[in-house]
Amino acid sequence: SAGMCSGQPLDPEVLRLAKIKLRMAENLERLPNYTCLQTIERTQRGPKSQRTRIIDTIRIEVALVGGKELFAWPGGERFEEREIREFAGPGGAIGNGSFALHARAVFLSAAPVFRYAGETELRGRRAYRYRFSVAQGLSGYLIRSGERTGIAGYHGDIWADAGSLDLLRLEVHADDIPPHLEILNASNVIDYERVPLGGADFLLPVSSQLSMLSIYGIESRNAIRFSGCRHYAGESVVTFGDPPAGEGPAAPRRQRLELPPGLEFEISLETPVKFEEAAIGDPVNATLARDLKRKGKLLAPKGAALSGRLARLERRYGGRDFFLVGLEFSKLEFGDFEAEVQARFERAASLLPGMAGSPGFPPAHALQPGRRADGPGLLVLPGPSFELPRGFRMIWRTVDPPPPDGIR
Repeated sequence: SAGMCSGQPLDPEVLRLAKIKLRMAENLERLPNYTCLQTIERTQRGPKSQRTRIIDTIRIEVALVGGKELFAWPGGERFEEREIREFAGPGGAIGNGSFALHARAVFLSAAPVFRYAGETELRGRRAYRYRFSVAQGLSGYLIRSGERTGIAGYHGDIWADAGSLDLLRLEVHADDIPPHLEILNASNVIDYERVPLGGADFLLPVSSQLSMLSIYGIESRNAIRFSGCRHYAGESVVTFGDPPAGEGPAAPRRQRLELPPGLEFEISLETPVKFEEAAIGDPVNATLARDLKRKGKLLAPKGAALSGRLARLERRYGGRDFFLVGLEFSKLEFGDFEAEVQARFERAASLLPGMAGSPGFPPAHALQPGRRADGPGLLVLPGPSFELPRGFRMIWRTVDPPPPDGIR
């Protein structure tokens, strides 16, 4: 009948929201497996301080594979289902979700309840703003504090370009945070742009701001940038062990060399490490400064290549500012030979002529392994900045490999 066909038209704000959600949902569902370089600058401010202090900077590769966020060191051979906190040093906050998980929860589920919040301007573009909320019982927002975890509800806002209806920003604030986490509030602001990927353009996160405030008044912030995003074929992203036989020609195998524990050796740094530019995860190369021998037998010649990465770069504050710097070398190569390296930094060697006068380079007596709670194997570098130049020499010692998982 005529009466049954005369329904009220939907509000334009409701129709527009449906288009925005559909546009973002299609974007997320069409996304191929891909990876980006994620750079995280962690800062912290104490309860009685107005000064925000840099804790460290971390660079890792993050991949979206089958709806999961996976992580690896830059240049690593595979992505793994390890938690992001395993890649970070102590101190400061760390969290995932910025890369894909928050967006998938907001746009690919029925949990959020939306309402229109008006037209505004964002990053110089006219935008529509909508507020949303997700009840704790429907939420998958996991918050971790130390070893404690809990699920929080959340609310937030989305901003969409008024012309294209592309998502410009997603903002998430935690609600009903479980008291045992000792966190007063937590939030994440993620900005999006169109990025070419696999021959098409996709809406991807380009930056994020993660903030947490503890009940003790300590405010931790992460400034996150995503760059170098690229498409990855599914079978190329996650590998566990050797490829099956018959999958193409095998790479020429090098002869394996075993390095016994207790060998002391001197290395020369090939990759300069400078505070203003360096980040945890950056590749670091060095060479043997002398022949490596055991009981008079040559194991590896002078000049053999060592590859590793910057494993720790933490700034400490107090009566005197200083840095804790940790390097980690994993492979030794020369000719047709390669060896897995398990070793730790022991002490700084004598400086080469002229190094002591380099700008910002600390005196030799200041370069000592960390002691006390910091554990051995760290360089302690005093001052507001530092640089380890190419040619900087160190003494290292091989150690026993770590026990297999589950054995301590």
